Amino acid sequence: MMTSLICTVLTISAVPGDADTNYRIARSFVYRNFIFLGFISRDTVIAAATGWTFLLATVTFVQMFGITLFTAMSLGAVNITIKISKSA
Repeated sequence: MMTSLICTVLTISAVPGDADTNYRIARSFVYRNFIFLGFISRDTVIAAATGWTFLLATVTFVQMFGITLFTAMSLGAVNITIKISKSA
């Protein structure tokens, strides 16, 4: 998770902050959080099957779901233009 965050910060600082860059970063953040939510569900199933305690599972899920939902909804607010390439 920390490596992904570092890569995101390096990507943001490497290119100027235009609408395309903001859209790409937000989209990659949403995809990463979808995968992380899957990891949380996997860990919950393992914890239930083995009897281990999974402290703060609900808090972690609610926090990540809220962040993912907010970022996904803000994707629609980004003014993005898709350039259509002319085929020969």
